[in-house]
Amino acid sequence: MRIQACSKFFLMDRYELPFLVFVFIGVLSFFLDNFYFQYATLIFEISFIYVFIFSINSKIEREYRLVFIILLFYLVLSFIYVVLYREVNFLDFALSYKSYYYLMLLVVIAGKVRISPTRLDNFISILLWIFFIKYLVMRLVFDYARPILFTENNFELIFLLLIFFFNSVSNGKRDYFSFIILFLIFLLSGSRSSMAALCLLLPFMTMRKIDSKIIFSLVILFFAFLGLFFVFVDRLDGNSLSSIDRVKFYYLFLYEIRDWGIYNYLFGSERITSLSNYTCSVLSFYEKLFSYSGDGTCYSVILHSFILRVVFDHGILMSFFLGFIYFRILIKAGYEKMDALSVIGVIVITSLSVSSLNNAYVAMAIVVGVAVSPLREKQLS
Repeated sequence: MRIQACSKFFLMDRYELPFLVFVFIGVLSFFLDNFYFQYATLIFEISFIYVFIFSINSKIEREYRLVFIILLFYLVLSFIYVVLYREVNFLDFALSYKSYYYLMLLVVIAGKVRISPTRLDNFISILLWIFFIKYLVMRLVFDYARPILFTENNFELIFLLLIFFFNSVSNGKRDYFSFIILFLIFLLSGSRSSMAALCLLLPFMTMRKIDSKIIFSLVILFFAFLGLFFVFVDRLDGNSLSSIDRVKFYYLFLYEIRDWGIYNYLFGSERITSLSNYTCSVLSFYEKLFSYSGDGTCYSVILHSFILRVVFDHGILMSFFLGFIYFRILIKAGYEKMDALSVIGVIVITSLSVSSLNNAYVAMAIVVGVAVSPLREKQLS
């Protein structure tokens, strides 16, 4: 019986293969000198492309065809103007437009991917324990303030949170022990933005309806907010609010847009505009985030905030377009409006401090969302 169960675990659908890889590199990170697998992000990128390749054998769903054309048109025109005409380094262009070509690939994937809810539930249970043990060891044994499994925990925790949420909503499972483990992982992480995202999603995962379990749900939520408070105070370390890096980045963003008019707010700066010498000099210690051209130029990526970057580079209209299409993808997949809005809320929260829609961790999490959607389960039942 054990051999048969083991064989079923490994004989999986092609769309489920990346999760076995994620578990493998998660375990592998325990035995590496730097305590994380430095190519994990690349593997997530490849996994997203892998899913896309297996999704192009059928037509794009009708609702997404216009979206695909708009995104393709926007990317091609921007490439011609930025790379061919202005001769901006291609890698700088690719980094700035990442969220848009992720979305373009996602509208091809939407509606075509299927992951077994049972198999996903098993993978999430394994990942939870890998995260918890790794974070606990790094915190208590090696005294790491920000534990890592795959990469910077701001990225990996949002992936874990979103797939946990999608799994919880789609199969209606309320495993409160898993909620507690998830909460402890986020508490150990030392990440303010991740704790805030957890606090936002917890009510939607634990309080689907008013019943006898609501008291337990409120207790979990209370401790989540308490954990967020302690993480925030611990990271503040006795300094004022203005000492927080993200606040500094926001002030520099305001400096960069000081002369903007309505047109700029709607459509952003000229594609792709470098930041001022003043901002680049203030943030010179982030030399690795400077332009790939190596000429000392820096772009909005150095502001460490997706929402600041997308508004600066693309404007409010295209920023809203991104959020709206992700919302529509989740609604069409069968999620309730409040569930879809809560996911968008998490994306907005994480966009205040990290790359959010500009990274493969969020992209793969959304793939999971459409692959185990409530609509899929209704169609198969």
